[in-house]
Amino acid sequence: MTLTVRDNLPLFINKGKINEKIFNFSYFDKIVNFATENNMQIRLHTLVWHKHFPKILESCNREQCLQFLDTYFYNITNRYSEKIFSSIDVLNEICSDINSEEFKNGEILRRSPWKDKLGNKYYLDILKLARKYFPYSNLVYNEYDEINEKKRQNMISIVNEIKLEESISETELLNSIGLQSHYHEYTKDEEIKKAYKELSSLNKSLQISELDITKINSNDDIQINRITGTILECAISFDVDYITCWGPSSKISWQSNKVRTFLDKKGNIDKSFKKFVNAYSMKSHWINNDINIHTKEK
Repeated sequence: MTLTVRDNLPLFINKGKINEKIFNFSYFDKIVNFATENNMQIRLHTLVWHKHFPKILESCNREQCLQFLDTYFYNITNRYSEKIFSSIDVLNEICSDINSEEFKNGEILRRSPWKDKLGNKYYLDILKLARKYFPYSNLVYNEYDEINEKKRQNMISIVNEIKLEESISETELLNSIGLQSHYHEYTKDEEIKKAYKELSSLNKSLQISELDITKINSNDDIQINRITGTILECAISFDVDYITCWGPSSKISWQSNKVRTFLDKKGNIDKSFKKFVNAYSMKSHWINNDINIHTKEK
């Protein structure tokens, strides 16, 4: 695969071709090929994440790191087409974690190598590159713990900075906010509803990006049903674009012994999510006919 000349860094380009020791698309190819063969949309997760910082960039300066991202994004679109990804998590978990020292000290951004290399507004540089190479994709800022009041305000601050840059550059850099939605049976309805309401006021569409519900102590499904009902109400009320589970089945999820998601360990639709699946597939029908939705167990 020939690469158009962007710089002469031998780290990224070798004799006019990408350095395949750095840019390995073998697993990516399998996913894209499967989706293409089955006429499926592709939601890309994720372009930039604090836990994934290539070691080769540790000795690079800001300009070289940006060149890496430029080459990286370019080669994705060059290999697969700029139109193939319906939605992309461009930024993942850039807000300081609620248990971290930076959060306790009032810092908005998570400490990460990307921030260290590119500066405090690095997310703007990344979004600009993403918009350049993925002009047809829905670009997403994906985050967790959105129901925490202080963290949510930090998220809002970041999105407002992005919107300010959008007004200056006259370019839409961000389309959606991804709410990871890792809830548990004690998550309160009002916390979920408040998060959706406040984040929807930013005039960016919302996505449910990593949905699951952790079952901690209870022996019945009443609380799981309650939460799925609340999420459904919010999804419809705030016109959520996508709903994605973190692992389609609890068998292969990150907390397989505790988590509840769309499919159970046998691959069947989880009984607490049946109403959710049926209801969301009828979202436009309900909106158009102004029908109230009640999904809690009586």
